[in-house]
Amino acid sequence: MLPCKQLRAFADALTLSALPTRHEIRADLPDEVSRLLIAAGGRACGDVHFIGVADVDAMRARLNDSSLWNPAWWPLAATSTEIYAYDPVGCFRRTAGRIVSFDVGHGDRWLLIPGLSLWIGALMEARGRGANVAAVARDWLIARGQLFQVVPASTDVGDDRFALPPVGLQYADHQVEHTDFTLFILHAMSSGL
Repeated sequence: MLPCKQLRAFADALTLSALPTRHEIRADLPDEVSRLLIAAGGRACGDVHFIGVADVDAMRARLNDSSLWNPAWWPLAATSTEIYAYDPVGCFRRTAGRIVSFDVGHGDRWLLIPGLSLWIGALMEARGRGANVAAVARDWLIARGQLFQVVPASTDVGDDRFALPPVGLQYADHQVEHTDFTLFILHAMSSGL
């Protein structure tokens, strides 16, 4: 779940409007996706351009021709070559809520970020470090072991790649996926447990 405090800080950094109220949120979008798109839609963070809520359906229709796109996903942002989308169903290893990125024109793999909050955090870290925010954010995630790569077994459009766990799930630096309990441990330590 994307914390309101983090979204507010991100929105303030982009000089955006106030956070949306409940009645402004689109009913068919996941709540955190709707909040992000209302707050950041139509704005840019370096080379990462956020999609406006009104443009979501048109973007989904355009992406249906891509062999790497899943119609269950919600587009969030784009660079000149990449799309970032929210996966509400857990297409890869049945873990919902991941951010999926892929190259629209020449892509042969997906990059996965464990959650929306982590992705926004990476963009915030990359924000003042040049125009190529997407690459800097990707490097930041790799350095923390939070960027995963999925290579499909087949590139046939007609196959059912999204129904099964992917082949070759790994960190972009070729390590094996693991669960990070750092926040849980820090919370337990602060509570005296």
